[in-house]
Amino acid sequence: MSGFYAFGFLIMILKVYCHHHSKGAQGMKKAMDRASGSGVFARDPDAQLDIIELEMTEEVQCHAAETKGTAWRLETSLREFPNIVPMEFWFEYPLHRVDRWEELKKLPAQGTFEAGKVKNKYHKTAEEAKEEFRNAFALQCIGRDEVPISEMAELLGNEESTIYKKVGKMKDEFRIENKIVKRREPQENQGSEGTTDANSTPRKKEGTKARKTNARKPKKNQGSGAKKEGK
Repeated sequence: MSGFYAFGFLIMILKVYCHHHSKGAQGMKKAMDRASGSGVFARDPDAQLDIIELEMTEEVQCHAAETKGTAWRLETSLREFPNIVPMEFWFEYPLHRVDRWEELKKLPAQGTFEAGKVKNKYHKTAEEAKEEFRNAFALQCIGRDEVPISEMAELLGNEESTIYKKVGKMKDEFRIENKIVKRREPQENQGSEGTTDANSTPRKKEGTKARKTNARKPKKNQGSGAKKEGK
């Protein structure tokens, strides 16, 4: 690196060089920390332009099917000026086309937690999972007010232990009794707090352990009484 700079200073030129990311997911890192090698690549340049690939949703992939393009984001790290607002673009070999319609603005960078959600089509939010459970229960309980855990597990494609966990997160709506999922009545919810259902997943007993005290026992004959008066 020092030789590279000495050469540039000698002939008075502006130096621009291209570098690559380190191995592994880079989305959780700042733009200046993605370069492979030591931190000198983050501290050395006056201006950094970093591009990172984005995780495309199924809808965006359909739009890009004809051109076989990939989605990218340009981020900067400038020493003397405020950073440029990140810019999204398409790479359609051999051209880079700016995303003027902001189709890519909300897409997460690959390697982030949000990108994992996009990539995993089975991912559901907490509310989506609850709504799925409600719909499954309503479908199975036609003509009755309860559904065996085995039926719920089969319909949702879960293990029975997973059904226990889901009901535990919906205590105000459902309960389990003798391996049967039942809907709670409104009056039950008032007294449901602080109670557990029969046959629910066992919980560890919460006991209070006696605290060890560091108080020392008084030594025998400690602080002897008044001296005997002289005869």
